[in-house]
Amino acid sequence: MWNSSFLSGLQDKFRALGRRDRAALCIGAAVLGALVLYQFVFSPLSAACKRLEAAVHSRETELQELRQIADRYEKLTSGRPKGGGEAETFNLFALLETLATKSNLMDRVDYMRPGSMDLDSLKKEDWVEVKLGEITLKELTDYLYRIRSSGKGVYIKRLSARKNGDYLDVVLQPAVARIKT
Repeated sequence: MWNSSFLSGLQDKFRALGRRDRAALCIGAAVLGALVLYQFVFSPLSAACKRLEAAVHSRETELQELRQIADRYEKLTSGRPKGGGEAETFNLFALLETLATKSNLMDRVDYMRPGSMDLDSLKKEDWVEVKLGEITLKELTDYLYRIRSSGKGVYIKRLSARKNGDYLDVVLQPAVARIKT
């Protein structure tokens, strides 16, 4: 690669230097070599290791969150009856009573009257007429939200409200349609 006459010329110049100059030149070459090694080898390797560690940490966090979600899903699905058993165990009256208790409206329920009617030869509609006295609009919307988000297919068939001062007197009829058994 290099010409041998070039190398022999450099060796001659190096030997012509004094002892102190040769030591300084060797120390300078060693420092320059160390800087080049650090800049082009150790620094990129260190940065790559840090990126990998950060990626592993974020993936571990994601895996932990995924496990928590899977555990919650398992808890939710393990308590749910399989097949058509849910239709027999679902009770609209009990659901509305539970939701009224959760909404702190049970003491303002004047009455709850269940009823049902045949929609056709295959379907039946169950409903409960609920009268709530002296409730605020916020309490009503909270109760309606809980009914709608119960996940049981409950819909509001009828709703009437009358203003009574700062409060409302409400009659509502949540209903659920189901296949006859």
